Amino acid sequence: MPSEAAHVAKAERNERFCDSVTRNLVSSQEPYHDWVVTGLFYSILHYIDAYLDVGLGVHPESHFQRRGLVAKLHQLRPLEGHYTTLYLISLETRYGVSTFTEADVRDIRDNYFTPLRNHIRALLGV
Repeated sequence: MPSEAAHVAKAERNERFCDSVTRNLVSSQEPYHDWVVTGLFYSILHYIDAYLDVGLGVHPESHFQRRGLVAKLHQLRPLEGHYTTLYLISLETRYGVSTFTEADVRDIRDNYFTPLRNHIRALLGV
């Protein structure tokens, strides 16, 4: 199973991808806002997995199991609504046909991703 450090590295890599794509959206004729949102979700997924690894030695095997742990654990429970919303939005970006604007991405980043990232990084001490 990946270590806490491996999960954090992957989370940070996903976040750098999102930042890179976001910067390039201005000059792109085809903005990939849906992929930015997907990248933000997977960044958070790896931050959560890092915390679960270091805190419990647990490695979730599914989104369902991970969401249950977020809802159950005292330290993560305050994030449950944000995480569930980001999860559901990412499902729409991957399997639905909704379009997302730059403003949507900014809203998702500011209101869901950033609070989740900051909380979990604080728990991890990174």
